Amino acid sequence: MTPLCAVAAARGFAGWGVTILGGFTVGKLAAILPHIIITIALMGLSVWAAFWGLIALNSKSPNNSST
Repeated sequence: MTPLCAVAAARGFAGWGVTILGGFTVGKLAAILPHIIITIALMGLSVWAAFWGLIALNSKSPNNSST
């Protein structure tokens, strides 16, 4: 086990950390890459949906008093 793998495993980043930091694209560690991509995509979609949800809620707010 390389020192990077040992440190990553000790810190709980054995899957994501070693794959990202080590740049593994083949072998057993590469199996996590699709999961990383899907997770990042879902997080981005969630942020996008939350942003537009807040915009929609703000535009419907009854506190827009123009007196």
